[in-house]
Amino acid sequence: MRPSSFVSGTIATLALSSMTPLQAVAQPEVEIEPYVLCVRFPLNSVCEDFHRHPVSLENRSGQSAMCGFQAGEIAAQGQCKFLIESDQLMAYIEEEDELEVLDGEKPTRVVTASQGDVFRLFYAEQTRSLNLVLPPLQLLANLLMPAREFSVIAMAIPSPEMLELFQSGDIPLGAIPEPGTSPDQLPPEFSELPQPDMLMLIVDTDRGLDLLTQIETLTGLTSEPLPENGL
Repeated sequence: MRPSSFVSGTIATLALSSMTPLQAVAQPEVEIEPYVLCVRFPLNSVCEDFHRHPVSLENRSGQSAMCGFQAGEIAAQGQCKFLIESDQLMAYIEEEDELEVLDGEKPTRVVTASQGDVFRLFYAEQTRSLNLVLPPLQLLANLLMPAREFSVIAMAIPSPEMLELFQSGDIPLGAIPEPGTSPDQLPPEFSELPQPDMLMLIVDTDRGLDLLTQIETLTGLTSEPLPENGL
């Protein structure tokens, strides 16, 4: 026997009235490692080729060094390899997390500096007792560099935001203050200036000057002393 429409309506009303409204539960933001994300979604805007096809440092070619790279919120620092071919320097920097697909090895981030990319070039010879431009990089250099003295080569590369200003003619390249200049020392026209990307190589001093000569030839720049207050 089918229930009457009245009974059906009453049951439905009671059922609905007994339900409490769903409470919105804030979900924590989950950061997904790009190397994991890009295997599943290779067309995602964050994906670059080295995310889709990770390669360990052992399987990269080039000379061993310590590297640091800073580009906005992107930062990589640690052991690396680099090579200079024709008009381009390529650095392969170990990332932080080990990957199962690399049998527990760390993947490498690829950073390139082509002729015309670098607009400031810095050089310094440091010892383990001195502070480097990036404290974590100083620590790694102390632990991993076999030599007590080493050379630091830093390259300032315009960020995309800076390139927009340069291309518009609002800011000439030659007028950019030294990296590391404190905001209160900047003239008004530079107070809101985006920071450049920075690529640093740390090698033992036996290789430092030779590498600097190669990079000066590549970029067409003459190196400047590393600012005392760092980069």
